[in-house]
Amino acid sequence: MNSTALIMVLVIALFAGCGSLSRSAYRGDLEGVKKHLEKGADINQYDRWGWTPIMWAIYYNYYDIVKYMLENKANPNLRSMHDYGSIAKDSTPLMIASYYGSAGIARLLLRYGADKNMENRQGETAYSIAEKYNFIEIIDLLGGRGANRSAIERKPVETPVQDESRQVILLNDGSKIVGTILSQTRTTVTVKTKYNTMTIDKSRITEMKYK
Repeated sequence: MNSTALIMVLVIALFAGCGSLSRSAYRGDLEGVKKHLEKGADINQYDRWGWTPIMWAIYYNYYDIVKYMLENKANPNLRSMHDYGSIAKDSTPLMIASYYGSAGIARLLLRYGADKNMENRQGETAYSIAEKYNFIEIIDLLGGRGANRSAIERKPVETPVQDESRQVILLNDGSKIVGTILSQTRTTVTVKTKYNTMTIDKSRITEMKYK
């Protein structure tokens, strides 16, 4: 058995002992999540890794499951109880979203009361994690560069482009991009934001509208 197959077997074996709700969240099984909650499962229960079900849904980028869990009282500010890979103990769901650049999920968490100022065991915040990995959408979502610094430390931020073509672009993962459209092809849109220029595949876009 190769190393990849062995790892998968170990993961499946470990999750076999977890609560059914965590298992459904890990697998991306929304219907399973719904059934377990209908049967009275605790949506905020920690598993053997010290994570809650919503943390797994965020880790694997299951937007619809995260949304459903938040609508059903999942706590967006619980902290992880142990280190998990590079994700330190005391990390919150918002920090996990920041680790993976999941801007749509981060926006959901903020809408449901996630505290962007919380710190984990290593003193990281959701903002500092996004900045470390240069996830521009999340940096922007959490206030932009300099938003978490004191007035003395704060540096001037590039002035947003003010133009009649400035638009809001909504993506199918729940993310939102605000900027000026520079060009389009049959399959892509190139947009200038406050921080960079990006090209977006039109298959990811659900709506474009003027700000």
